[in-house]
Amino acid sequence: MLRIVRSLAVFFGVLVMLPAMPGLRTAYADIGAGIDADAAPWHAEVSDYANAPAFLVAVDKQAQQLTAFERQSPMRVFAEYPITSGKATGDKLREGDHKTPEGVYFVTRHITSGLDFTLYGKEAYPVNYPNPVDRLRKKTGGGIWLHGKGIPLAPRDTLGCVAMNNEDIAALGRKIDIGQPVAFASTLSAQSVPSAGRSADIARLDALVRDWAESWSARSARLFDFYDAEAYTLSGSGDFQAFRAQKERLFKALVWVRTSVSEVQILEGPGYWVTWFNQDYQASNLATSGTRRLYWQKDSRGEFRIVGMEWLPGLQSPVRLAARGQAELPAAAPEPVRLAVPVPVAAADKKAVEKAAPDAPDGNGLAQDEALLILEQWRSSWERGIVEDYARFYTHDAKQDGRGLKQFLARKKHFWSTAKPGSVVLEDITLTPTQNGCRARFLQTYTNTAGYSDKGFKTLIMERRDGILRIVREDWTPVEINDE
Repeated sequence: MLRIVRSLAVFFGVLVMLPAMPGLRTAYADIGAGIDADAAPWHAEVSDYANAPAFLVAVDKQAQQLTAFERQSPMRVFAEYPITSGKATGDKLREGDHKTPEGVYFVTRHITSGLDFTLYGKEAYPVNYPNPVDRLRKKTGGGIWLHGKGIPLAPRDTLGCVAMNNEDIAALGRKIDIGQPVAFASTLSAQSVPSAGRSADIARLDALVRDWAESWSARSARLFDFYDAEAYTLSGSGDFQAFRAQKERLFKALVWVRTSVSEVQILEGPGYWVTWFNQDYQASNLATSGTRRLYWQKDSRGEFRIVGMEWLPGLQSPVRLAARGQAELPAAAPEPVRLAVPVPVAAADKKAVEKAAPDAPDGNGLAQDEALLILEQWRSSWERGIVEDYARFYTHDAKQDGRGLKQFLARKKHFWSTAKPGSVVLEDITLTPTQNGCRARFLQTYTNTAGYSDKGFKTLIMERRDGILRIVREDWTPVEINDE
């Protein structure tokens, strides 16, 4: 049985995000894998450098102010707004402590309906707290939003979120896309350029990202040297040994792999760095793209190691700057995303696999790898919300919780006509071979563009029909989502 933790994204490549913008400096000691309740508050410094994002939302909790920075050579303050943050001071450590977290986060969705107007106003932007480093530090809680407020702001008046006046968040929202970086800091200041030491770290991280991608393309064991195995597992990014075993299996199975990165952006958080970039992944039987985030910390020798990883397949954010440091130009329309269809492993690839790995038992490794590819295509197709494309992954006699194919596709079409899918994240994937295919079980988190979300365990029974693995049965058991 093959167990793979975290999103399928861990195994594949990545798409469009924002280009260059302002960056952050930290004055915060590395606190490793545990919480240090006495750690100094994070003082963030925004500065201008080539790998900084083009637009940055930064919150100064002490000043109760949000500043938006725009990088148009040079960096400038785009706008400043009053805010209110958590009732308790300090960095968020535990669920229910009423503190606003400190660190670098990213907007995950935009909610415009179903909100309590008094508490949240007209709209909200959830962020990805806890991020991998937060989980590594054993921080708990969730449901951290940047949102409006239906009543006048009072200082430190939320349960941990950051709230703004409705008219202010509406104005700011015109510049916010899914994936927008947001920094929550105890205090905040700006400087024109980073220090020499920080500049060296930024250059080193940019080079490491490109070397990481080249190692992946070369199907080299060097890829695993970029990671801190123990921290990667503890951060919730996946079981590193399972991740490594799966990658090694794919390196043998695939005839060729090409992983390319572009628009590498870098920000420093409290005791860690985040790099994110557009990643395109192509292999002999799959092409996919999205946004990759790598979270880095320095080891005992002062070398950067990846301690956490996130993958946002198919993320499309308009590019604001045509080139780093140049004036803003109209955003170009993104390239259309190619429709996903189940891709059988070509006969030539099968022969290559057999030659490269003659000891594989009954082609089991190949079948599992193929199942992972089909799962990623199915997940990506669901996110795009095109019923005709989604239907191709099922057999004509497929059942979903007892419903026939036509019935459950009609339900999907109805739901997607009112609110498009937002994100589909698969975690804790377990594949079990069967006589004519495999059984896939995983934890699934779904959100749509209207702000609805659910979470539960999904089981897919896949059988080989006409040489392709297709879904014949789908079962779902919901679990409770505890947003704070």
